[in-house]
Amino acid sequence: MNINSLTRVVGRAGLIVSKHSPEILMGLGITGVIGSTVLSCRATLKAQTVIAKAKSDLDTVNDAWKAMDHKEYTEEDRKRDITGVYGEAAGKLIRLYGPAVALGVVSISCLVGSHHILTKRNAGLAAAYTLLDEGFKKYRKNVVDKYGAEEDDNMRFGATSEAEVTATDSEGNETKKEMIADTQQESTYTRWFNDTNIHWQHDPSYNLWFLRTRQSLANKQLQANGFIFLRDVYEMLGFPQTPDSIVVGWLWNSKEDDPIGDNYVDFRLDNPINKSAGRIVNGNLQGYLIDPNVQGTMYNRI
Repeated sequence: MNINSLTRVVGRAGLIVSKHSPEILMGLGITGVIGSTVLSCRATLKAQTVIAKAKSDLDTVNDAWKAMDHKEYTEEDRKRDITGVYGEAAGKLIRLYGPAVALGVVSISCLVGSHHILTKRNAGLAAAYTLLDEGFKKYRKNVVDKYGAEEDDNMRFGATSEAEVTATDSEGNETKKEMIADTQQESTYTRWFNDTNIHWQHDPSYNLWFLRTRQSLANKQLQANGFIFLRDVYEMLGFPQTPDSIVVGWLWNSKEDDPIGDNYVDFRLDNPINKSAGRIVNGNLQGYLIDPNVQGTMYNRI
């Protein structure tokens, strides 16, 4: 193995350790706290003997003060002996509890260090996500301004345009068929509300009523609590939560305070793609595309 290969291996190992440093520090911290507790318990058992001896020595000093002539055993001698008893006991207790205290301090430092590393990483991830989200929104705005909202949806979800085509059957009769948007793609936070959902019914009017009532409920929760997470909206609609749904959502702010975000939850049920909802597409009943207007990461907006 040449020197370059060796340095790469060492560097990669260091990177792996750095990646898992929060977990390593957390594990060391927890282990250290347990060890510190055990040492403290053992020290407490031995401390009883030290305290008992100190009390016995103090009794001896006090008895001597009562029995002896104060000219021979002065007040200064008594205070010096009492100080010596306390000092000896304190030294022994420090030696007993010192290892437990030192281990406890190191353990707490490991726990604090783990939290500090995770806090810095989360802040960096939040900042990176914010930049990415803002860039994506600006890109979409440019697409909408140039091509229109419907073409923007087609690009995002891979939808096909609607058109009427003429077909001829085996008997030579011409019929017109409508080609509708056939897509099951999902993008970012979008979800398809279809027959795979526990709340779906084979009644288009009921499904639309259900979605509108859930949208209204989400807005009421936003206004009442001042915030709502995307995971809460997913739960209302019967979708499983995702890692990103735990940290993104909506905050209730005035438009002066938050001119970019919306003060309402919108599933975009009027999306042109949803015109085919409730209809058969390639043998499947077409569902509703839920495209919530998520504001972004919650914690860096507070």
